[in-house]
Amino acid sequence: MRKILKGKAFYVLTGKEWRILFISTFLTLVTFTQIAEKVRLDDDTFLYFVLTILVIDYVVYYLIDEIIAREIRRKEDEVFREQVKYETAMYHSISENLERQRKRTHEYKNQISVISALAAARQYQELLAYVEKADAALGLHMDAIDTNHVIVNAILNTKYREATDKGIVFVLKANDLSRLWLREEDIVLILSNLLNNAMEACEHSREKVIRLKFVLEEKQAVISVKNSMAGLPVVENGKFQTTKTKDVQEHGMGIRNVIETVENYGGKYTIGFDRGGFVFSIILPDHAGE
Repeated sequence: MRKILKGKAFYVLTGKEWRILFISTFLTLVTFTQIAEKVRLDDDTFLYFVLTILVIDYVVYYLIDEIIAREIRRKEDEVFREQVKYETAMYHSISENLERQRKRTHEYKNQISVISALAAARQYQELLAYVEKADAALGLHMDAIDTNHVIVNAILNTKYREATDKGIVFVLKANDLSRLWLREEDIVLILSNLLNNAMEACEHSREKVIRLKFVLEEKQAVISVKNSMAGLPVVENGKFQTTKTKDVQEHGMGIRNVIETVENYGGKYTIGFDRGGFVFSIILPDHAGE
């Protein structure tokens, strides 16, 4: 009754477990009815028996409720820790970008001083060679990705550099994301989880390629990550099984958080794979724009 009337989040129990709980309660009522037909209602033994069964049932339901509440708190704590981890990663990425920008500004001032000195000395050949060299160096240090969204830029440029260092080809299709309505912490959670998993899979693959699509179109955001992998994943009972030997319990929490975040926005997702790679696609509607 609490599940139905109060709408409490009893997502810890599956539908099968709820059916078993209902059947056990129904059998208790049937048993009382059968016994009541064969004994006198003023029989103290029968009353004691009924009270004992009711107390036992109440204790069982109380324990179930406590277990459910504990699991809900544990789930919320896990989600909170994941959010803190990815928010920390986001601010770390932004801090790294700001530090690089400060270094570039300092280097740019030094280069202007050298250019001014060469121009004043009329050493035009040396000036031309220096400008060409400085221009090439500037191109190497510039951020490769600009989507007009500070947080998305920080994440994607960080992951792009990580992928490049690991010999992974990073292919990106994006448009202007300045109107992106997602919360910053949710952007970090989704992108970091999907790209971290993709890079981990690529590390063990012969062909190391990650294809990311992140676009806004027709009042919805489309995010799709496809990556190469060493072999087809193992699926049991509709769930992907990890091949990790460490942190097995924590594995998959990130993906579950991504799915939960997508559902919180009323979005849809698909997960698929074939010989060409593993694909995780997301569509998030802009309800505020409707």
